[in-house]
Amino acid sequence: MTPDREDEIVKRATIYGTKDDSKPLRDYELKVNEAAGRLAIEKPLLLTNRGNHVHKLYIYFILKQ
Repeated sequence: MTPDREDEIVKRATIYGTKDDSKPLRDYELKVNEAAGRLAIEKPLLLTNRGNHVHKLYIYFILKQ
């Protein structure tokens, strides 16, 4: 996968900060976006079903603790 393609996937996977970029994101919002990007790079199909994507993030964070 090319770096440009990865950047596009990460951009589309972003959950926080997509509408109003004028305010800084909180730490947890940055971490959620990072996790969303990583998951989307591993499985781009997640981008087709955003509800499933958010559910996978929830599981990811729960299992990581």
